[in-house]
Amino acid sequence: MQKRKSHTKSRNGCLNCKKRRVKCDETGPPCGNCAARPWELTACSYPGHQPLPIRRPKPQRLSLCSISSPSPLTLSSTASTNRLLELELLHRWTTHSWTSFSAIPECHAYLTSHLPRQALSNPYLLHAIFSAAATDLALNTTSPHYLHAALTQSTLATTAFRNTITHTTPDNIDLLMYFSSLTAIVSFSTPLPGTHIIDRVLTYVEMILSSIRMAAGHIDWLLASPCPAQAAVRDYAVDLSLLDILDLETKRAIGLMNDVSKMVTVGGTPAIDIWAYKLAVGQTKYCFAETRLKNYYVNLWTVAGMEFVEQVRRQEPVALFVVLFWGVLVDRAAKEPGDWICGRSGVEIVEVVSQMLLKGEIGGMKEVREGIAWTRREVALEALEGCVWEGSGVVGEV
Repeated sequence: MQKRKSHTKSRNGCLNCKKRRVKCDETGPPCGNCAARPWELTACSYPGHQPLPIRRPKPQRLSLCSISSPSPLTLSSTASTNRLLELELLHRWTTHSWTSFSAIPECHAYLTSHLPRQALSNPYLLHAIFSAAATDLALNTTSPHYLHAALTQSTLATTAFRNTITHTTPDNIDLLMYFSSLTAIVSFSTPLPGTHIIDRVLTYVEMILSSIRMAAGHIDWLLASPCPAQAAVRDYAVDLSLLDILDLETKRAIGLMNDVSKMVTVGGTPAIDIWAYKLAVGQTKYCFAETRLKNYYVNLWTVAGMEFVEQVRRQEPVALFVVLFWGVLVDRAAKEPGDWICGRSGVEIVEVVSQMLLKGEIGGMKEVREGIAWTRREVALEALEGCVWEGSGVVGEV
């Protein structure tokens, strides 16, 4: 198994990071990890010290005196110019950025009208929208300064959230859901330099699962809210017959997940007999078939849950083999019109995970090498030596 790059261990990290077994930047409270998970409302504290009050810097408007922009505006550090940037970001959100958060047609009115209007009276949400729009611009323009704007607005969003939100209510359940999605996407799309792709994926997944748990505890509130959740449940129920119309080659390829999970054991038990793996394999295959909903690839993690997340964190081979196919789904999402979130993340996932698998304990299996060959071909990566896709009309178990 390929080892991750060595790094300096965090000796004085906060208790939350130690509990989650992630590296703490030791800059808190709150540290960067705790600041990125604001909905948990858990104080960031350090061992050997009394819990410290969370530092809440006074929100300040972004100074644009050093920011250049492709827009025709002449920018300065005045309050009016700051407002011009905010207008630019709001315009970007309503004309482009929102599309990456839209799963069904009913999302359009909610994301372009209702959510921005609610944000006007909820600063944490407004700054989160600004941060997402600035991230979109940072990834799609040549100006490097939008990234600074994205990170600044993200900090302001987190600060405003901690200052104003104390509990979930029927009136804010949908706003909190979208706020957490915005925060997770900005974190995923603006990784720290040198961040391993697996760590990056798992950080994003944990943030999404945290918000899902919040929503699951108040599902009636969410379905009664103005967001399109009710339409999604009513009109887009799981339809396993969609698997039948997949092309034969795709059926053969995704069937390899079944083959490998039957042959490889985890803790002495065939992986396919472990519920988390069964869910992960089944949901990943269904994600290939579900084309009615945009961004459906995220549902692998919401269905498979934290047990599967922990297996990926341990770099368990069968779990990584599933993630290999998930990388293809992420790459396909990146090719959807209007998507700015995924970028080359899917390609990076397939590149890194395929190398890890090939050098690991199941790398010699014919089925694994076939899976590596197919996934690399799907994301336009060069073939690896010894990995050949022998796909045919013979359909494996789907």
